[in-house]
Amino acid sequence: MIKQDKILMPLDFSDCTLNTLLYAKAITETNGAQLELLHVKEKDSEAKIQKDYKERLADIIDKDANINNFPFTLNVCKGDRVKEIYKFHKRHKSNLIIMGTQGVNNLSRKFFGTNTLNIIQQAECPVLAIPCGHPYKPINKIVISTDMHSNSLKLLDESMRFFTGLHPEVYILHLNKESDISTQTEFQLSDLPGNVKKRFSYPDVKMFVSSFKDFNQGLDHFLQKHQADMLIMFTKRRKFFESFYNKSLTLARVGNLSLPLLAYPM
Repeated sequence: MIKQDKILMPLDFSDCTLNTLLYAKAITETNGAQLELLHVKEKDSEAKIQKDYKERLADIIDKDANINNFPFTLNVCKGDRVKEIYKFHKRHKSNLIIMGTQGVNNLSRKFFGTNTLNIIQQAECPVLAIPCGHPYKPINKIVISTDMHSNSLKLLDESMRFFTGLHPEVYILHLNKESDISTQTEFQLSDLPGNVKKRFSYPDVKMFVSSFKDFNQGLDHFLQKHQADMLIMFTKRRKFFESFYNKSLTLARVGNLSLPLLAYPM
């Protein structure tokens, strides 16, 4: 018997909640998964009971008819937010974490925010981060960015696990370092390389190779040109994106992201 997937969505009832819940609903329904919502109280003065939180959540749900009568479980606990999210993820064996994030002032953490960044570094499952203010859009086009090393290539199929039922177009992108920005190029391969083809069985896929001088400019250009709805990158636990090109470039990338990103652990 196949075990039902479990998706965890931490929430704080901020402006991020509605859009994040819409993404969670789309992914949960497509995969027949179970959705657990988790609110972590941090302040001793926050004395609301669980019924109050259900009423606050109901107010958010009422803003969009698409999530009426959508089944989920709301959990409330008290403690350090990151620690409690991680403990819940471990205890309930969550297969995916979906987090909305408002970000903080530190540029390198502008997109993820402190909590999301820490969860990405610790969690043993993929984390889908939804930027606050990013309106929900159906996931019709996904870009998978890869360095073409075997560690990431062997996870290509797995990284699409929760999205195949949505039937998106998939673009695999490999960025090459180019010394002269004036020669920045992009071309589509007529056929997938053998090392990619044997690792990736998804049918609607194209592969692009692009040269760049600045990593962020190259990736931004590709995402905008091809109107991507989501980006997938591969990570090493506790070494945030250290495996992908180099750490400073990726942290700068994090500070500029404006669309959902799935951080997939290697």
